[in-house]
Amino acid sequence: MKTTVLAGFFSVLLLFSTAHAESLTAPLKPGEFRWHPERAPSGPVLLAVTIPQQKAYVYRNGVLIGYSTVSTGQRGHETPTGVFQVLQKKQEHTSNIYKGAKMPNMQRLTWTGIALHAGNLPGYPASHGCIRLPLEFSRLLFGVTSLGITVVITGQDQSPQTREVVDQLSSRDELAHGEYWWEPERSTKGPVSVVASLADGRVYVQRNGVRIASSAIHVDDRARRLQGTAAFVRLDRNRAEPSRFVPGKPAAEWQEVGASTGKMKSPPDLAGHVQVPVEFAAKVYDLLSPGTVMVITSESSTQSTRTSPGFVIMKPQV
Repeated sequence: MKTTVLAGFFSVLLLFSTAHAESLTAPLKPGEFRWHPERAPSGPVLLAVTIPQQKAYVYRNGVLIGYSTVSTGQRGHETPTGVFQVLQKKQEHTSNIYKGAKMPNMQRLTWTGIALHAGNLPGYPASHGCIRLPLEFSRLLFGVTSLGITVVITGQDQSPQTREVVDQLSSRDELAHGEYWWEPERSTKGPVSVVASLADGRVYVQRNGVRIASSAIHVDDRARRLQGTAAFVRLDRNRAEPSRFVPGKPAAEWQEVGASTGKMKSPPDLAGHVQVPVEFAAKVYDLLSPGTVMVITSESSTQSTRTSPGFVIMKPQV
C-alpha cells in the first residue's frame, strides 16, 4: 500500500466578529502572544500547534481566545505531529532527562518526554522535542486547561515523497463492511476523539487516549478521491437539519480548526458519500459532547502514519 506523507496541514479559520478579529498572519516577535479569554468565557479547550508557523492557537468552545509564538523540536529532535491529549500537569516541573532543566507550567503530551512548558524562544525550532511557550502564556494556558484536553500538532514535510508502508492495524480492526466492535469499558472517563480514515474505510474512537471502538465504513469513489486531513471540533449547538447518520437526531454542528492543502469535507458534507452502520453511529453520537475532536483523513491509519514523520492519526494505549 502506498501513502503520501502529509505536507502542510493547518489553515486556521476565525469565526468571531470583525470587531474582535486579529489577523493570524500578523507577525509576532519571538516570545509575544495574544490572550482574549473574554471571547469565550467557558467551554471545552483545544490547543492547535503548527510547526511551520511556530505558533500555538487556543480555542475555547470553538472560539479562538489566544495565540502565541512557540519553539518546537530542532533537527534530530523533531516534535511529533498528531492528535494528543494532556496526560499530566505540573506548575513546577524539573526534567529528569535533561540535567534538571526547569520546565514551568508543564503539560505532558507523551510519557516519552514530549510536553508543553515555558522556555527560551529564539524564533526557530530549538527544543529537544517539547513545545516551548512564553512564560506568561504558559501560565495563562495552564489555567484554562484540564487533564485530557486535545492538542493537535501539525507539521510540514518540505520534500513530500511516496513510500511503501506496512499496515500494522490490530486484528480487531480488520472488519468487514457493516462490522464494528464497541468496548467503552476500556476507558470510562475523559475526552473523546474520533478519527475517520477514508483510505482504510474505517472509523476509530478513543477516549482519554485509549481506543474504545472501531467500525468498517463504506466510502464511495468520490470520497476516496478526496486528499488531505482536517480536524473539526464539536460545538455546543446542533444544525437545523436532521442527522443523516443517526435517524431521529439533529445533525451535530462542527467547526473546522485545521485543514490540509486538500479539500477534505466536514462530517455533514460527507454524509452522502460515507455509510456508517446506524447502530455504531448512534453509539458514537451519544458520546459526542462540546469539545469532541473529529479528524477526517485520506491517509491510512498504519504504523507509519501513527508515528513521526507522518501525521499521528491514532496512537491508542493498548
